[in-house]
Amino acid sequence: VTVAGDTRFDRVTDIMESCVEIPQAAALTRDASLTIVAGSTWPPDESNLLPCFNAHPGMKLIIAPHEVNEERIAAIESQLNRPSCRLSTATPEEAAKCDCIIVDCYGKLSSAYRYGNIAYIGGGFGVGIHNLNEAAVYDIPVIFGPHYHKFKEARDLIKCKGGFSFSNKEEFDAIIEPIVNDKKLREQYGKNAGNYVKENLGATRIIYADIVGR
Repeated sequence: VTVAGDTRFDRVTDIMESCVEIPQAAALTRDASLTIVAGSTWPPDESNLLPCFNAHPGMKLIIAPHEVNEERIAAIESQLNRPSCRLSTATPEEAAKCDCIIVDCYGKLSSAYRYGNIAYIGGGFGVGIHNLNEAAVYDIPVIFGPHYHKFKEARDLIKCKGGFSFSNKEEFDAIIEPIVNDKKLREQYGKNAGNYVKENLGATRIIYADIVGR
């Protein structure tokens, strides 16, 4: 028996190294001191995240709901009291005048994380969180809801202080405020997350070597 590890760490690293520029996101974040990228969100995630965004004028937000349809996009827009645009229709010039981009198309999220300083990963109030490593690979801390216990990477990220879980608005505020307000702390947490991914690379190589010969 050979314990190879998890090839998903190699996969997210490959995706990061081949990520594409999103001109609208680049324009949105060009002069931003802090950007949150929220991936695969559901309404319970947004009920915690969006009030925080509204309350921080210097913060930018890129949010990609898990379900992309008009009802979900409109629901997010209705909760924003700051300028926003939709990725599919906005020009970079229009995005530069906004504070939030709503990713209303598929296939962009993995590249969007490169523009963030903090990642919020959705699904933690439902059956389980979505892909944490996809964001952590960019050396940014990840925040997620309470239903994470069956995900080893979530438990590991919490242990190394690269990931943080919460169950209610009070806990969310207690986690997010220090990360938002302390750049050094934020960067250290992000480094912890990125190092966790780096330390778990190599499973693909081990499996390949065992199949085709060393």
